[in-house]
Amino acid sequence: MSEDTEVEYVAPEYESVLLNAFALVNSEAGARAALYGPFWEDYRRVASIFNSLVPADELDDGLTAEQAILFMVSMKLGRLSYALTTGIAYEEPECVKDTITDACGYLDGLWATLNNPELEIATDDDETDEEEEDDDEDDD
Repeated sequence: MSEDTEVEYVAPEYESVLLNAFALVNSEAGARAALYGPFWEDYRRVASIFNSLVPADELDDGLTAEQAILFMVSMKLGRLSYALTTGIAYEEPECVKDTITDACGYLDGLWATLNNPELEIATDDDETDEEEEDDDEDDD
Protein backbone atom coordinates (compact mmCIF):
# COMPACT_ATOMS: atom_id res chain seq x y z
CA MET A 1 0.00 0.00 0.00
CA SER A 2 1.50 3.33 -0.99
CA GLU A 3 1.45 6.45 1.14
CA ASP A 4 -1.05 8.04 -1.21
CA THR A 5 -3.61 5.28 -0.79
CA GLU A 6 -6.54 6.40 1.29
CA VAL A 7 -8.12 3.83 3.60
CA GLU A 8 -11.83 4.13 4.16
CA TYR A 9 -13.11 3.39 7.64
CA VAL A 10 -16.07 1.06 7.73
CA ALA A 11 -18.00 0.88 11.00
CA PRO A 12 -18.68 -2.67 12.15
CA GLU A 13 -22.25 -3.91 12.34
CA TYR A 14 -21.65 -5.10 15.90
CA GLU A 15 -20.34 -3.64 19.11
CA SER A 16 -16.55 -3.85 19.26
CA VAL A 17 -15.14 -5.81 22.19
CA LEU A 18 -11.82 -4.07 21.60
CA LEU A 19 -13.36 -0.64 22.14
CA ASN A 20 -15.18 -1.91 25.23
CA ALA A 21 -11.97 -3.45 26.58
CA PHE A 22 -10.07 -0.23 25.95
CA ALA A 23 -12.73 1.75 27.79
CA LEU A 24 -12.64 -0.66 30.74
CA VAL A 25 -8.87 -0.60 31.24
CA ASN A 26 -8.30 3.04 30.35
CA SER A 27 -7.64 5.04 33.51
CA GLU A 28 -10.30 7.54 32.44
CA ALA A 29 -12.94 4.87 31.88
CA GLY A 30 -15.39 6.33 34.31
CA ALA A 31 -17.14 4.19 36.91
CA ARG A 32 -14.67 1.29 37.01
CA ALA A 33 -11.62 3.55 37.20
CA ALA A 34 -13.32 5.54 39.95
CA LEU A 35 -14.02 2.35 41.91
CA TYR A 36 -10.73 0.50 41.36
CA GLY A 37 -8.21 3.18 40.45
CA PRO A 38 -6.05 3.13 37.34
CA PHE A 39 -5.64 -0.34 35.80
CA TRP A 40 -1.91 -0.62 36.57
CA GLU A 41 -2.38 0.44 40.20
CA ASP A 42 -5.24 -2.04 40.60
CA TYR A 43 -3.11 -4.97 39.48
CA ARG A 44 -0.04 -3.82 41.44
CA ARG A 45 -2.21 -4.11 44.56
CA VAL A 46 -3.54 -7.47 43.36
CA ALA A 47 -0.02 -8.81 42.75
CA SER A 48 1.15 -7.59 46.14
CA ILE A 49 -1.74 -9.29 47.95
CA PHE A 50 -1.35 -12.49 45.90
CA ASN A 51 2.42 -12.59 46.53
CA SER A 52 1.78 -12.38 50.26
CA LEU A 53 -0.65 -15.33 50.03
CA VAL A 54 1.35 -17.58 47.68
CA PRO A 55 5.16 -17.62 47.90
CA ALA A 56 6.89 -17.43 44.52
CA ASP A 57 8.68 -20.76 45.06
CA GLU A 58 5.27 -22.47 45.03
CA LEU A 59 4.61 -21.29 41.46
CA ASP A 60 7.33 -23.34 39.73
CA ASP A 61 4.78 -25.74 38.22
CA GLY A 62 2.21 -23.06 37.32
CA LEU A 63 -0.91 -22.01 39.13
CA THR A 64 -3.04 -24.59 40.85
CA ALA A 65 -6.82 -24.15 40.93
CA GLU A 66 -6.53 -23.05 44.54
CA GLN A 67 -3.89 -20.45 43.72
CA ALA A 68 -5.94 -19.15 40.79
CA ILE A 69 -8.87 -18.70 43.17
CA LEU A 70 -6.60 -16.89 45.63
CA PHE A 71 -5.49 -14.63 42.80
CA MET A 72 -9.12 -13.67 42.14
CA VAL A 73 -9.66 -13.07 45.87
CA SER A 74 -6.53 -10.89 45.80
CA MET A 75 -8.03 -8.88 42.95
CA LYS A 76 -11.25 -8.31 44.89
CA LEU A 77 -9.34 -7.38 48.07
CA GLY A 78 -7.18 -4.93 46.09
CA ARG A 79 -10.26 -3.24 44.71
CA LEU A 80 -11.88 -3.15 48.13
CA SER A 81 -8.69 -1.67 49.57
CA TYR A 82 -8.79 1.12 46.98
CA ALA A 83 -12.44 1.87 47.74
CA LEU A 84 -11.69 2.03 51.48
CA THR A 85 -8.52 4.10 51.05
CA THR A 86 -10.14 6.65 48.75
CA GLY A 87 -13.30 6.85 50.84
CA ILE A 88 -15.57 5.68 48.02
CA ALA A 89 -16.72 2.74 50.16
CA TYR A 90 -17.90 5.13 52.87
CA GLU A 91 -19.56 7.59 50.52
CA GLU A 92 -21.34 4.88 48.50
CA PRO A 93 -21.31 1.59 50.44
CA GLU A 94 -23.42 -0.09 47.71
CA CYS A 95 -20.50 0.25 45.29
CA VAL A 96 -18.42 -2.30 47.24
CA LYS A 97 -21.25 -4.75 47.89
CA ASP A 98 -20.59 -6.55 44.58
CA THR A 99 -16.85 -6.76 45.28
CA ILE A 100 -17.43 -8.18 48.77
CA THR A 101 -20.00 -10.63 47.41
CA ASP A 102 -17.59 -11.75 44.68
CA ALA A 103 -14.74 -12.24 47.18
CA CYS A 104 -17.03 -14.34 49.38
CA GLY A 105 -18.08 -16.34 46.32
CA TYR A 106 -14.46 -17.04 45.39
CA LEU A 107 -13.69 -18.09 48.96
CA ASP A 108 -16.72 -20.39 48.96
CA GLY A 109 -15.45 -21.78 45.65
CA LEU A 110 -12.09 -22.41 47.30
CA TRP A 111 -13.85 -24.30 50.08
CA ALA A 112 -15.76 -26.37 47.50
CA THR A 113 -12.52 -27.04 45.60
CA LEU A 114 -10.76 -28.21 48.76
CA ASN A 115 -13.67 -30.50 49.57
CA ASN A 116 -13.79 -32.05 46.10
CA PRO A 117 -13.30 -35.81 46.59
CA GLU A 118 -11.50 -36.01 43.22
CA LEU A 119 -8.87 -33.52 44.36
CA GLU A 120 -5.56 -34.97 45.49
CA ILE A 121 -3.46 -32.49 47.42
CA ALA A 122 0.21 -33.33 47.84
CA THR A 123 1.38 -32.73 51.37
CA ASP A 124 4.81 -32.79 52.97
CA ASP A 125 3.81 -36.17 54.49
CA ASP A 126 3.26 -37.59 50.98
CA GLU A 127 6.79 -36.61 49.99
CA THR A 128 8.18 -38.18 53.17
CA ASP A 129 6.23 -41.39 52.46
CA GLU A 130 7.61 -41.52 48.90
CA GLU A 131 11.17 -41.05 50.16
CA GLU A 132 10.68 -43.87 52.69
CA GLU A 133 9.32 -46.14 49.93
CA ASP A 134 12.37 -45.34 47.80
CA ASP A 135 14.65 -46.14 50.76
CA ASP A 136 12.83 -49.48 51.27
CA GLU A 137 13.36 -50.40 47.60
CA ASP A 138 17.09 -49.64 47.92
CA ASP A 139 17.35 -52.10 50.83
CA ASP A 140 16.19 -55.04 48.65
